[in-house]
Amino acid sequence: MSLFQVLKLVGVSDDYDKVAHAESQLDSLCCIAISATRSSNYYIDVTHADANKGQVVATLSEMLNVPRWQIATIGDMMTDALMFRVSGVGIAMGNALDEVKKQATYVTKSNEEEGFAYAMDQFILGRRELPTAAH
Repeated sequence: MSLFQVLKLVGVSDDYDKVAHAESQLDSLCCIAISATRSSNYYIDVTHADANKGQVVATLSEMLNVPRWQIATIGDMMTDALMFRVSGVGIAMGNALDEVKKQATYVTKSNEEEGFAYAMDQFILGRRELPTAAH
């Protein structure tokens, strides 16, 4: 018997295809008790089914009485894509995995190009990008 409660099990491998395959296999088990998602190409996070970012968005929506369709989420990894499924607007960073981008409503610039700020201006506040002034 363990003295500790396990909150998350993380698998690590530099064989990205095997990590993706492991995620797929765990998902196909149809086990409603776990959530298995890649947090990067080489990590797979296995948690309780309710211990994921999508469930956090759903819980906060309920707690704060904010409809999910009014919530925007932003991220770059598969664990973030879980938020996209329950929020009104999902924004993938430009440096996100293609698989994550496919699940997003919008794709912004990369984190090195101020993608978060760009997303807020373009997709949330509806501001148009102004042309750079010539000097």
